[in-house]
Amino acid sequence: MRLVFAVGSVALLLNLIYVHAEEKYFDCKRITRWTDCIAVPLASIEEDRDAKSFSKPASETAHVYIVRPYTQEPKAKSEVYVDGKFIGVLGPLTFLSFEVPAGRHAVRVRTDQEDADIELEAHSEHNLFVQYQLNQWLGRITGQTKLLSDEDGQAKVNKAKRALNVATPS
Repeated sequence: MRLVFAVGSVALLLNLIYVHAEEKYFDCKRITRWTDCIAVPLASIEEDRDAKSFSKPASETAHVYIVRPYTQEPKAKSEVYVDGKFIGVLGPLTFLSFEVPAGRHAVRVRTDQEDADIELEAHSEHNLFVQYQLNQWLGRITGQTKLLSDEDGQAKVNKAKRALNVATPS
């Protein structure tokens, strides 16, 4: 019986190592304890610093920041779409930053087949800040998006790291 348990334990350990090797994690603090948060591809330090300058966007465009400032559901990735086009992936404590033409834009953030949508009215030469937050209730993950003030948005972006944009909206 010991042999079976030992073999089962080794198999379980190897399985955990394999799963952990498939996804990359980083240490993050959730409430009062440390846990593993899913890692997503990050932009360079220079791109992160440039985005956090919050400079005025070019004429006829607006700058959009989508931030996931908390560690709820630390092992879940969130896909971001703008006007139906895939832009990038958010993890806990990360943000995406990109320019869009002035006008209306549909933003969708998807986590585990759960969508959170927000319509943005992008004004020329303005910055827009959107917060994406995950919650769990009765075993179900739900996502919420909301528009932030410039002050609150900048504060939350400054505490996060810039995720790598896969594409830019057209």
